[in-house]
Amino acid sequence: MFITPIKVSEYLLAYSLSGVAKAFVIFFISSIAINAFFHYDIFSLGMIPLTVYIINLIFFSFSLGIVILGLIFRLGTRIQAFAWGLLPVFQPLSAALYPISVLPVPLQIMSYLLPPSFIFESARYTLKSGGVQWGNVEIAFIENIIYFILAIFFFNYMFKKSKETGQFARNEGS
Repeated sequence: MFITPIKVSEYLLAYSLSGVAKAFVIFFISSIAINAFFHYDIFSLGMIPLTVYIINLIFFSFSLGIVILGLIFRLGTRIQAFAWGLLPVFQPLSAALYPISVLPVPLQIMSYLLPPSFIFESARYTLKSGGVQWGNVEIAFIENIIYFILAIFFFNYMFKKSKETGQFARNEGS
């Protein structure tokens, strides 16, 4: 693929856009299933809060995906099992299933380093009160910007290293 005149930024953009498209398809299918089986409408959060929450979660997913992609470029496709195993580690730390307050203090500290934690805590608040914890949304957005910038630097470093070590060519041949 990289023998074509495609830039790395174009590759990452295409990678990200295809991920967003897949996420929206899965989101809408899941929301229909959740409504059918559990009689819960995710859209009851409100379109503005839901949109803000989804944008933040997608932003974090971009950063995590770019880091994993950098690892795959640098270490080869054998790292894919690690990448899939890495994702479930974030679920308990991101307050997706339960509030941060139930975690032990060391894990709470780790949880506050992840933007989804602030989003899921704010979503819980929205479900209870109808309001939005905009402070949590701002913190998540700031963390997302930091992680995105770090992910881009990490990816560029790993991409460069994969070309230097020849791993890049081995990946292309696989």
